[in-house]
Amino acid sequence: MAVSAFENIKRFFIRLGIGLMPYFPLPWEPYRKALVRDSEKRYASGRWDYMNDIAEAHRYSIIVGGCEYCTPPERRVLDVGCGDGILQQRLRYSGYVGVDMNAAAISRAQARGASGATSVVADAAQGFRRTANSM
Repeated sequence: MAVSAFENIKRFFIRLGIGLMPYFPLPWEPYRKALVRDSEKRYASGRWDYMNDIAEAHRYSIIVGGCEYCTPPERRVLDVGCGDGILQQRLRYSGYVGVDMNAAAISRAQARGASGATSVVADAAQGFRRTANSM
């Protein structure tokens, strides 16, 4: 599919803006909305599907190994930015709360959900507030 010159210019400025974010803080709400829109487009187009590939397994193995080494088996997990729940499948836990700002990702995580797992559509700050009492 050919991309118009306007679309290329628009993408350039979005990437430039996101790259400069740490140096020039912008109001949080417009930035959050832009991130949510971008993430939803990526899920709709399948661009996050590579996270389930075998080539990514080593990353999750490191996280799982660290959790199993440092915490007891009856651990409760808060997974901020959980996406579609990849760690939820790999970790052993007595309670799991996955938080992501992308509704499509959360619906996939809920479909994978096991007993003791909850998935919430929220940003990180909202997710911490919602789960503080339940964890």
